[in-house]
Amino acid sequence: MRDNAAARIPSALELESGFVIAAPAQELPAAKLIIGGDICPIARGAKLADPACAADIWAGISAPLASADLRIANLECPLSDKQNPLPKSGPVLSAKPDCAKGISAAGFDALTLANNHIMDHGGEGLADTLAACADAGIQTAGAGENLAAASAPLVVEAAGIRVAILAFAENEFSAAGRDRPGACPLDLPNNYLQIQSARQNAAFVLSVTMWDILTSTAFCPLYAWLSPRDCLKDSLYL
Repeated sequence: MRDNAAARIPSALELESGFVIAAPAQELPAAKLIIGGDICPIARGAKLADPACAADIWAGISAPLASADLRIANLECPLSDKQNPLPKSGPVLSAKPDCAKGISAAGFDALTLANNHIMDHGGEGLADTLAACADAGIQTAGAGENLAAASAPLVVEAAGIRVAILAFAENEFSAAGRDRPGACPLDLPNNYLQIQSARQNAAFVLSVTMWDILTSTAFCPLYAWLSPRDCLKDSLYL
């Protein structure tokens, strides 16, 4: 149950200059969230998460990153030394586990893992990713050892304001199942229920969705009756 204090927590989210700012009632301070896009430290991009130089590479935006209360990005590949490529169409990606330390050195606190590449090296690759992030002090959302774990919100505090983070991905190669590791799938009715449940323990729910369904007019027939904006109302979706 939410107590009376929770009822006084922020009533609006304002987008400003690429930052997400939680604007609470006057008696509470604001919280600034910086939300980045994909981080995929492969090929030429590997240096972005190299622990030896990541801090220097990201130095140009270190000031705005430091000014935020919470910094989030999407990790677009597993971090694993194991090569067990998933049979699929499209590229199969992976990066070294110590990239998590480089991402932490760059200034990020949390990573969403719900995307179409997180299972490119199977359950072992995902397990290695979760372990690497935990070892680097980075919290994660959107993927886990089964559907329940992948669906669980990451609840964090930013300037004293509780924020629940959910991450959803297109329902394809990477989708988790009842007894299968993977990413939390985009399933609008279930996602709506997840958001409403997360709201019981947080002032805001941030849902990060990896697919164009939110802006596309050509929805899957299964969802033709349901507006994504209605489904994800009362949360900020990206």
